[in-house]
Amino acid sequence: MKNKDKNKNNKNNKNNDVIEKKVNTMEKGKDYFEEVENNSESNIENTENQNDK
Repeated sequence: MKNKDKNKNNKNNKNNDVIEKKVNTMEKGKDYFEEVENNSESNIENTENQNDK
């Protein structure tokens, strides 16, 4: 393999790593967002229950 090709492959591999990291972060972010949303809904319910007492 020529040096030029090697460099090109290295660059592509780095790009793939970056894309993979971004995708992982996005998935984690989505899960985290849903978790926060669920928690806030249960917090609202708890607050309403406390106000009823």
